[in-house]
Amino acid sequence: MTAPESDFAAVVVAPGDTATTSLTIRNDSEIVEAYTFEVIGPCAPWTTVEPERLPLYPGTSGVVTLRLAPPRSPEVRAGDVPLAVRVRPTQRPELATVPETTVTIEPFAQLTAALTPRRRRAAWRAGFHVRLANNGNTPIDVGLDAADAGEELRYNGVPSSTALHPGEDAEVRLRVRGSRLIWFGSPVTSSFQVTATPTSQDPTELDGELVQTALLPRWPLALLPLALALLVAWFALARPAVTSDARPVADAPAPTTQSQSSTAAAPSSQPPAAPQPAGPCHTADLSATLGPRTEVPADMQSRLGDAGKHYSTDVVLTNISDHTCTMRGFPGVDIASPNEDQPGGVIYSLPRTADTPVMVTLSSGGAAHTTIHYIDPTGYTTMPLWTPTHLDVTPPNESTHLSVPLPDGTAVYQGWQDGLAAGSVSPVIAGPGVVR
Repeated sequence: MTAPESDFAAVVVAPGDTATTSLTIRNDSEIVEAYTFEVIGPCAPWTTVEPERLPLYPGTSGVVTLRLAPPRSPEVRAGDVPLAVRVRPTQRPELATVPETTVTIEPFAQLTAALTPRRRRAAWRAGFHVRLANNGNTPIDVGLDAADAGEELRYNGVPSSTALHPGEDAEVRLRVRGSRLIWFGSPVTSSFQVTATPTSQDPTELDGELVQTALLPRWPLALLPLALALLVAWFALARPAVTSDARPVADAPAPTTQSQSSTAAAPSSQPPAAPQPAGPCHTADLSATLGPRTEVPADMQSRLGDAGKHYSTDVVLTNISDHTCTMRGFPGVDIASPNEDQPGGVIYSLPRTADTPVMVTLSSGGAAHTTIHYIDPTGYTTMPLWTPTHLDVTPPNESTHLSVPLPDGTAVYQGWQDGLAAGSVSPVIAGPGVVR
């Protein structure tokens, strides 16, 4: 007969450390017996028995040592786990016994946090990612907070707490924007910190930077003095001299009454009236239609982000009045949906490109167009898609708009991607654009 001589001692061990316990075996049989040992249960991968084989004479006892070395890994969860050893006599294996005890795994905490990228360049706002990983062996809640010393930045998308199980990781999207736009001048760098505070641990601070760039380039300011000098020179050289055809009264002969009467009776010779300049195009003078959409390369002219397929399409404005009119500038284009429950709200107003507007003259029946760019995120995101129904197009310098329906199922990304607008609208130019 084979049996443990005394209780199998429980043991406490910390991941990454080593602990030992012992088991006493007595040979109560009448023959010389050798015993082998097999650790079974969740502790088996990191538990060894010394010696591996124990020979005993009848009526004698021996001690084996169990050495436990759990790795510092989230796979070794904190708490009590069973430790069992199968003791098998080599001569009579059918008399094997399985003594058991309890191993208490001590908890340890280890949070890994990173901010990517550390720096972003954008005209107003940019997206960052906070990556969190629980490499400890107990569940934790991680609180996140973002702040800057001057309180000049604004932050969106930071949850108050993120729960992580052992071995679990998560990614939180953080949107950072400046308090104001920079129209001209040098880029402005603003530093900020994201603080990750896990349960019962010291906080981890992650440093980031937002580099705000000017909306307009510097070269127009550099050319302004030259333009003013050329304007002054043009006025000085091209202004016509004023001459007078009047003669002194003494040199003219005295008119007679008859000649005066003849002069008064003669009809006056008047020059033909000059044509009136064309007035501005009003909303009531125009109709708006949507041209075909064309897929364009991602990040075209650094206008758009990269979270989906990029498209461009023309909005054609046609003069339906019976007179000529003019327009110059950017139209207002709002991508709209009647459903307030859709993500992002009801309206996404497209920002303008940096292109320079030109004057466009439309005769009756003439057409001009503006080009819009947008991102279709279908297949690139797990978030619900926003499918607007129409465009609200306001002609330049007007306050009322024209409604243009969108094809069914058109998905549009709202907001900003990687520091760039997710859509844009160009100034009005002559011509009908891309024709179906």
